[in-house]
Amino acid sequence: MNRLIMLLVLVALAIPATASATSSGGGTCTATGFSRDGIDLTAAQIGGNVTGALDAAGCDIGVFYGPGVKGSVNAATITNAKYFGVVNYRGSVDVKNSTISKIGNNPFDGAQHGVGILYTTEEVPNGTTSGMATGQIIGNVLREYQKGGITVRGAGSSAQIENNTLTGAGHVDYIAQNGIQVSFDGDATVKRNTVSGHWYTPDTNESCGLLFYDAAGEVQRLNKLSDNELNVCSVHNPGVRCTPTGFFRDGINLTAAKIGRDVTGNFDASGCDIGVFYGPGFKGSVNAATITNAKYFGVVNYRGNVDVKNSTISKIGNNPFDGTQHGVGILFTTEELAGGPTSGASNGAISGNALSQYQKGGITVRGAGATAQIQSNTLTGTGPVDYIAQNGIQVSFGGKADVKRNTVSGHFYTGADEACGLLFYKAASDAQRMNKLSSNEVDVCIVD
Repeated sequence: MNRLIMLLVLVALAIPATASATSSGGGTCTATGFSRDGIDLTAAQIGGNVTGALDAAGCDIGVFYGPGVKGSVNAATITNAKYFGVVNYRGSVDVKNSTISKIGNNPFDGAQHGVGILYTTEEVPNGTTSGMATGQIIGNVLREYQKGGITVRGAGSSAQIENNTLTGAGHVDYIAQNGIQVSFDGDATVKRNTVSGHWYTPDTNESCGLLFYDAAGEVQRLNKLSDNELNVCSVHNPGVRCTPTGFFRDGINLTAAKIGRDVTGNFDASGCDIGVFYGPGFKGSVNAATITNAKYFGVVNYRGNVDVKNSTISKIGNNPFDGTQHGVGILFTTEELAGGPTSGASNGAISGNALSQYQKGGITVRGAGATAQIQSNTLTGTGPVDYIAQNGIQVSFGGKADVKRNTVSGHFYTGADEACGLLFYKAASDAQRMNKLSSNEVDVCIVD
C-alpha cells in the first residue's frame, strides 16, 4: 500500500469535561469514566436495553456499556452523539435492527472521532487492554458518521458483524472514513454487509470499506462493497508492537508483544516485557511456537485458561542476565501483584516444551487457584552462576501442579541461597514423579 491509512487514533487534548449536563435533545449527559482526547466522555444513556428514538445531542456518546455490563440495542434510532453512537467497553452487548446516524462534530471535520458503534477493551487508544468486549452487530443501518461506521478494537474484543448497511459520506477531502474497522488484535466475523461511499480525495491517506489493521482475524465474506476508495484494506506491521497489559510487576505496567490470541511459529518479543499475555477469562494456546527476547515473561496466563505445548521459549530476562528477580519462561498466576491478592483461576496444560536461557526460572505456577499439568518439558538452566538462584519449575503460594516426566538440569547458584530443579514453596501440593533431575544444586526443594 503506497499511502498511509489513517486510523481511528485519538489525539490527547487537555480539555475539561463536566460530569453532568443537559443535552440539547432534552436528556442528561452523564460522565462515563471512559476517556478519549483527555475527556471523560458523557453519555445520554448508560446501560440498559434501548429501543425507540434516542437523541444524544450535547452528549459524547449515545449509549454506553461499561465493564461486565450486559445489554442490547434493538429497533432503536440513535442520533447526534459527538464521539460514538454505541460503546461496548469490556461488556456483552448486542446491537440489532437499529439506525445510527449524525455521529460526529457539527459540521463534520477532520477530528478522528465520530464512530457509529465501538467495541473495545482499550482503556485509551493503544493503551492497556483488559477483559472482553463481545456481542452481535446485526441488521443495522449506519450513515452520516464522521470517522467510521463500526470499529472492533483491542485484544479481547470480538463481534459478529452481519447484514448491516453502512453508507459513508462519499468523496470528501476532510477525513479518511472507514466503514468497518477491526484492529489492534480485535477479532470479528464480517459477512453479508453492504458497505459503500468511503473515499478520501487527497493523496496522503486512503479510505477503506473494510479495514483490518493488525487484527486477530480477517474473516470476511459475501459482503457487497462499492464506491470505496479501497474495498478491503489489510495491514500488518512487520515490527513488534508492545501493548500495555494492566498486569503489574515491580511497579511497571508490563507490555506484551501479543495479547490473547493463539500463537504458532517464530515470535521475537524484543523490546516488550512479555511475549504473549492472556488476561482474566481469556482462552488460548501457544503451540509449536518459538518465543524469544521478552524481558519479564515468555508467556503469562493471568486468570485465564491457556495451553502451552510443543514450543521453545528462550532468552527471557535482561540483556545481559543479572540478579533481578524476573525472567521466567512461563507464568500461570492468580496474583494481582507478586505476593498480593489472588482471585479467580489460572489453568491449563504445559507440555512438550523446551525452555532455556531464562534469567530466573523456567515455569512458575503461583497463587491460590493457579493450576497446571506440567509434563514432558525440558528445562535447562545456565549452570553454576553467581548472580541469581535459578529454579527450573516452581509451584508456590497456594499454586498446584501435576509435575511429571520433565527433564530439569543446570540450576546451580554459587552464592548463599540455593537453586532448585523443582521448588515447591507453600504449594497446595508437591506431587512430582518420573522426572529426570540432574546438575541442579538441589533437585527437589519443599518449603511448607
